[in-house]
Amino acid sequence: PANPVNAYIRLCYSDVMENYSYNEWASGVHLLGGTDLDYPPLLAMLLTLSSWFGRLLGWRFTSHPASNGYEGLPEFFGATAILLFAAFLLLVVVSALIARREGRHWDVMVIAASPVVLAAGLISWDLFGLALTALAVLAFSAERTFEAALVGGLAASTSTMALIFVVAMCAWCVLRSQWRRCGLFAAAFGVTFLLVHVPQAATSLSSVFRFYHGVVNGQISYGSVWYLLQDMGVPLREFGSLTFVVSLLLIGAWLAWLYTSRRMPSLGELAATMVLIWVLLAPAYPPQMALWVLFALFLVRPASGVLWAYSLVQLLHTAAVWGRLAGHLEPGKSGPWMLYHLVVVLRAGFELALLLETMHSVRRRGSTAHRATERTPEAENSPN
Repeated sequence: PANPVNAYIRLCYSDVMENYSYNEWASGVHLLGGTDLDYPPLLAMLLTLSSWFGRLLGWRFTSHPASNGYEGLPEFFGATAILLFAAFLLLVVVSALIARREGRHWDVMVIAASPVVLAAGLISWDLFGLALTALAVLAFSAERTFEAALVGGLAASTSTMALIFVVAMCAWCVLRSQWRRCGLFAAAFGVTFLLVHVPQAATSLSSVFRFYHGVVNGQISYGSVWYLLQDMGVPLREFGSLTFVVSLLLIGAWLAWLYTSRRMPSLGELAATMVLIWVLLAPAYPPQMALWVLFALFLVRPASGVLWAYSLVQLLHTAAVWGRLAGHLEPGKSGPWMLYHLVVVLRAGFELALLLETMHSVRRRGSTAHRATERTPEAENSPN
């Protein structure tokens, strides 16, 4: 545009609009069936659905490359926003059902009224994957293992972050020696996940490999502790694959300790621990990552002041990232450039404290064998 709006400083940036113009979607959205895969397959289908929905809102494709890269953008963003709002409603309803099963009727407000959703809900398409993940968690909690695996496969085909919750559900079964249920879940999930990828893999198997290779080898970027160190002058090379392996090793060590010590944490504790380990070591921490952390914490903690304080910290983090990208929170600029560093440290410190507190809570409860031993004298002295 002739007079571009600084979307960062106005806190209205969205990857939806950025990808539309950058990828030249004004001429049409063609994300599947080619030699490149830039999005998870099911998310690519949802983006195509958004383009079709945009046509109903007045968008008309051109048969040749559009002269204006922003042509049709309002309709496409409007269609995407409507679908994301539908995903948000599904997330709220499912979260309310999860909370009601645990007797926490009002805790859903942590999701429904969270400033994190307001700040990050329209930044990207993460709400699609998060809503499906929540539905899988609800089905698993209701002992609908097959349905949970199917929905989990769809969620993982929409967002790779959903894989953490899938691993948590498998670990929950293993720690309770429910091998048959674990096998059923893993098999149904694997089949669903593969079937969603088959059409693209049949066209270009290498494109699927390159996509997940890129996920493993993520680059250092805004929001992460590694970017903060790099910004402070610490020489760091790209090591996304290293942080990926270290995260897996730490999660594996935690699960191995749980198994050998015969501890049985809840699904929420497993998910929250894994998610927090993952995001703390991730090479990048975009603002929309907070949606996943918030949901994981919702599963394990009551709606206390801690969660609302964390939501406020995430809101500050989002504002600091946009201020940084706008160029105002950099040395030599008008804004307090150290503010970005302080907010990142505050957010990471808060998440580390939540991680340690969750681990300590699991450790403090002791193993099942130890609890059974403690109950034995009481049973012997009972009048019955």
